Amino acid sequence: SESEAESEKKEPKTNSTDPVKPEAEDENEATASKEEEEPQGFYAKMARLLSSVKCDLFIGVLILINVIFMFLQCHYDGMEIGYRMQPNGTVYDEDFPYWLYYPMPSAEAWPGMGDFLHGVDLLFTIIFTIDVTLK
Repeated sequence: SESEAESEKKEPKTNSTDPVKPEAEDENEATASKEEEEPQGFYAKMARLLSSVKCDLFIGVLILINVIFMFLQCHYDGMEIGYRMQPNGTVYDEDFPYWLYYPMPSAEAWPGMGDFLHGVDLLFTIIFTIDVTLK
């Protein structure tokens, strides 16, 4: 009797009153129901794309790259501020006995970097605005 109980556990019971459908019909019905559930229009495709994990990861990577450019912008601005605060480009403080030296404006130290950073900032602003608008 124990072996009969074990064999019953291994074999699933089927109800003899359930109609058995051929597998081909099940596949056709599944395909048809997927087509009905997922519209194929432009807006539906864009909604799927924008809500996908790949899109979120891409935007996340863009945010990290933007943070790096924001750091560069802060450094660039800090060089300019440091230069403007110092008479003759140098500062000496007795409490802090090191020469802090900004010999030239940031535009001379990094030629063209100000315009480049402004352009990158504008590009990221446009990309993130489009992303938020479409979502």
